[in-house]
Amino acid sequence: MMSKKLATSKEFKLRLIDLQYKELSKEKMIQKIKQIYLEEHGEELRRKNRCI
Repeated sequence: MMSKKLATSKEFKLRLIDLQYKELSKEKMIQKIKQIYLEEHGEELRRKNRCI
């Protein structure tokens, strides 16, 4: 089975790059990545069949 790529759209990639320039704590960075993924893909980010 082929794995799904995390960064699937140009907009999503650009939003992740933008996050790199903000001085966020690790917890805040993870929260923002989850939020962006949900907004772009309409589903929660999952890791190995578990919600992160």
